[in-house]
Amino acid sequence: MDSKKRKYISKFLLMLMVLLVIPSAFNPIYINLAFALLGLVVINKSFDFKSDNKRNFIKSLSTGIFVFLLSVSSAVYKLLFV
Repeated sequence: MDSKKRKYISKFLLMLMVLLVIPSAFNPIYINLAFALLGLVVINKSFDFKSDNKRNFIKSLSTGIFVFLLSVSSAVYKLLFV
């Protein structure tokens, strides 16, 4: 995938993130979904580092995966146990 498509995907995910922050005052699950989208944005942006520096690519990719999994697991925990 070229960088132009990744740029459009990042912009789309950021717009969805902003739209999920607004109703998060009524339901806190939406803020976890917004952070999951933030993780997807970081994962998407990490592919820009793939050709430049392998170490930066690995750090960015692992950070994005960590943010995504943490927010999804927090949302699942709140749905099931709270």
